[in-house]
Amino acid sequence: MTNRKPAANASSPAANPLGFELSGIDRSADPCRDFYTYACGFWLARHPIPPDKSRVSRYDEMIDRNEAWTQAILERAAASGGDQSTLEKKIGDAYASCLDQRTIDRRGLSVLATDFAAIETAVQAGDWTAIFARFAGLGVNAPFTVYPDQDIRSPDEMMLQLDVGGMGLRDRDDYLRDDEHTRSLRTAYRFHLRRVFALLGESAEQAQTDADRVIDMETSLARAAPDVLTRRSRLALYHPLTPEDLRQRAPRIDWGLYFQRLGVPPPPRRVNVNSPQFLEAVQALSAQEDPNRWRAYLRWHLVRQFTQVLPASFAAADFDFFLRTARGARELAPRWKRCARLVNDQLGEAVGQLFVKEHCTTESRARVRAIIESVRRALQNDIASAAWMSDATRGEALVKAAAIAVKIGHPDRWRDYSGLTIERGLAYENAQRARSFEVRRQIAMLAAPTDREEWNSLPQQLDGYSTKVLNEIAFTAGILQRPFFDPNADPALHYGALGAVAGHELIHLFDDQGRRFDARGAMRDWWTPEDALQYRELAQCFVDEYGGEIAIDDLHINGQLTLGENLADNGGLRLAFRASGVDNSSGQIDGFTPPQRFFLAWAQIRCENVTDRWMRERTLTDGHSPGRARVNVVVSNMSEFAEAFQCPSKAPMVREHPCVLW
Repeated sequence: MTNRKPAANASSPAANPLGFELSGIDRSADPCRDFYTYACGFWLARHPIPPDKSRVSRYDEMIDRNEAWTQAILERAAASGGDQSTLEKKIGDAYASCLDQRTIDRRGLSVLATDFAAIETAVQAGDWTAIFARFAGLGVNAPFTVYPDQDIRSPDEMMLQLDVGGMGLRDRDDYLRDDEHTRSLRTAYRFHLRRVFALLGESAEQAQTDADRVIDMETSLARAAPDVLTRRSRLALYHPLTPEDLRQRAPRIDWGLYFQRLGVPPPPRRVNVNSPQFLEAVQALSAQEDPNRWRAYLRWHLVRQFTQVLPASFAAADFDFFLRTARGARELAPRWKRCARLVNDQLGEAVGQLFVKEHCTTESRARVRAIIESVRRALQNDIASAAWMSDATRGEALVKAAAIAVKIGHPDRWRDYSGLTIERGLAYENAQRARSFEVRRQIAMLAAPTDREEWNSLPQQLDGYSTKVLNEIAFTAGILQRPFFDPNADPALHYGALGAVAGHELIHLFDDQGRRFDARGAMRDWWTPEDALQYRELAQCFVDEYGGEIAIDDLHINGQLTLGENLADNGGLRLAFRASGVDNSSGQIDGFTPPQRFFLAWAQIRCENVTDRWMRERTLTDGHSPGRARVNVVVSNMSEFAEAFQCPSKAPMVREHPCVLW
């Protein structure tokens, strides 16, 4: 008979494959009452939040490991002599330049002179075309963001996107909500802006005036920006406009010249404006012809973008607001970490090439692919047997599931950085050149069909993601490590962690937004009306279920905002369990049956300690539910969990009416 609370030493240490942490389990807790506390209780007690972070989690453990590996690569590159490759020299020079805070401080504000002069010339002349194009070319997302992306109606075509930008606070509602917490945040933001302008040499009075100007402009933009729920829908953000449409909505910008200066292959037939209302707000602000407001706004956003390569006082100010005040961190991260992240931003795939040589094997990629393919087969079986789906919809869904592209580890074709100049000792210039290089690289994509081999993440980063408009999932080399994957782990652990995350990403392609895209990634309505209604009714169960969960204090999870992630968590874990084939026939390890090990592996990848401030911000803006809900709500919807831990029917981890879709 299965034990609800397994013995601590049911097998020898040698029999314990690497996977979940036995020492992290709180055996005094009842898994049927609160599985998260049972699986994570002692881990949570032993992992306080580090002073330079607002969260610590199993993910953060892996991120720290990746950063340490990356640091070793960067340190070697920075210290090497003439025997290094051109790529290694660029990496080393970029890293060494960032680490050289003494030189950065000595150069002071002089590095900003050319950009500030360009701002001054533009605002005095009202030349919005020149300054907006200059900012876009530097990757400064103010007043809007410009980038290429697939046309959701025709995913093999790239289309230029004009998205919202130019707001310093995380979410548009941070400017609009009137609760005490948000008002306090805005007060702190105003103080931060005042501090930055003072660092730029302004008097206290002038700094206060410019801070007010920035907040006034950003609030005007926020009122026109879509909210977090709207931003979940690619269709709600799809507004293809011709150049003539752009001229009518924002005539203060010479769009032909703007595209020319940005290097857009002429002429763009259409541009997708994520929010026409936002573009009109930019037009209204530019028509007010107040150079003082625009000067303050543009100077702030330029400085914000390049904070890490400015004198140390700017990074200290940035930390005090964005991390200490907004998220509850207590100390600024070490300089090497901040520089490693900056070099990843500048030369990411160059660093990635060196990373995968040391930390990603062909054998591991093959084993991971085998696990993912077994979970895909479980998805196909689920679709084939779904009683709520008609044959017409089922046929299209099966075609889509079979067509999903899977990327593992790293790109097979690396980016060419030969056109990027990096010079040791010129941190600010290196940062600008790198951002301009990346903008040009991306803009060039508009001249060719969609490159389906392009990755959205770097190999050294911790990421598993899905791309609905390409019908693909991907897992970076950085995530192929404990506790997600280990060559020595048994199948229960492989499937409870990596398999469940693979299922999570597969389900994203069929979640409430992903289901709208077909096998090629084109957005079209391939569902029968009856099946679409059934889907919405089944999904509403999750909206209501998670909406009843409290994240912090009296703040509930937003079941609509988190719907896609919640569907992926629930469906992904179900698929992984079916794909694993785990049962009690293979016996116990460390006192746990294979099904118990499966669920413990899932739970422990969600262990996290989070500051109250970060939890509140995340609940209001993030599509992911808190770790506790990602464990307890999911397992409470699965009869397999209740059976594995022999939970009585009235236990909190057993729902009388569980939510099930995939």
